[in-house]
Amino acid sequence: DIIPTGATGPGWTSSAISTNTSLVSRYEYFCTTSSALTLTLSATPTQGDEIRIFDASGQAATNNITVSPNGNNLQGSVQNLLINVNYGSCTLIYTGSTYGWKVA
Repeated sequence: DIIPTGATGPGWTSSAISTNTSLVSRYEYFCTTSSALTLTLSATPTQGDEIRIFDASGQAATNNITVSPNGNNLQGSVQNLLINVNYGSCTLIYTGSTYGWKVA
């Protein structure tokens, strides 16, 4: 089955969070951004791992969501991802060690 990006399908678990969190593959994280959050990706991801992040409360412009790649590449280099747009969201897919996590 092909599940379109943004659709909930088999194997996905939803989690509402409001504190710093270590992320797990095949989870959708609905963030309450009443304060800044740091979300940490797995140190040992597997090709094809996928994670979805949503600013559910619409305050990311003021209280940013920082996604740490935990020593792996993100978009081709070791860098954090910053969600700083109200109601912003992203899907991250691990493509392998060379490019790392890709924003889809």
